[in-house]
Amino acid sequence: MELNPAEVAAIVPAYNEAGKIGAVVRKIPRKYASTVFVVDDASDDGTADEAREAGAERVLRHERNRGVGAGIRTGLLAAKAEGFPYAVILSGD
Repeated sequence: MELNPAEVAAIVPAYNEAGKIGAVVRKIPRKYASTVFVVDDASDDGTADEAREAGAERVLRHERNRGVGAGIRTGLLAAKAEGFPYAVILSGD
């Protein structure tokens, strides 16, 4: 079975990953996952802005730090709400 990249979202939970998150977002091959969701877990270092500038299609933000598990859950729920049947999880660093 070959997956259609338009059906796959990449979920990247991140906390204070400025200086790294841009490279992570740029390295995600869109031929496998068409949309990147970065979940900024209340970073205070510009993670969200760097993710947007690097091409993340969706940047979600927690108002307070909730941990990596909550970041994954937020990303998965957002991807599901947008109709993605498949998702992959990648580290923000």
